[in-house]
Amino acid sequence: MRAASKSAATDVPPPPARQANELAPETDPLSEADIYLAYGRYQQAEELIKEAMHHDRNPALRFKLLEIYYASRNSTGFEDAARDLRHEVGADHALWQQVMPMGRELCPYSLLFNPDQGTEDLGPGATDATVVSAAPSVTVPDSYDFDLGQTEETAPTAPETGRDRFSSAPPSI
Repeated sequence: MRAASKSAATDVPPPPARQANELAPETDPLSEADIYLAYGRYQQAEELIKEAMHHDRNPALRFKLLEIYYASRNSTGFEDAARDLRHEVGADHALWQQVMPMGRELCPYSLLFNPDQGTEDLGPGATDATVVSAAPSVTVPDSYDFDLGQTEETAPTAPETGRDRFSSAPPSI
């Protein structure tokens, strides 16, 4: 009888081996980045989202990167990532419409967020020169005129005291 019970125990297959990534639940990079943002850990949030973007082309990841740049006041990173998002989803996409007010605040002189200021194409080939070329031109004079409208006759004069007021010698008695 003992042999039969031993045989039944060996007929049950062992549980399948789990890999390390199956033991922990899958983490959501968007939620994890929100936690980093809440604690002001912008660098870790940025690294996490950039790593996730290598494996997933989800526009929500790029939008989260924009939120990180906005929170950290990184205008250069924000403008570059925003340009990529606009190229990826288009100007009519709901995500782009959420980016526009943030961009206007963080990059107020950028034509990317203020298209009414210029007519240049802000597509993927746009550069900082696009923004500079649309800025109003300023004429700088060759020389400056400091004439205050006074002539020698109308200029005020210092009262004569008999001594130079900047002299260190005491007045003579």
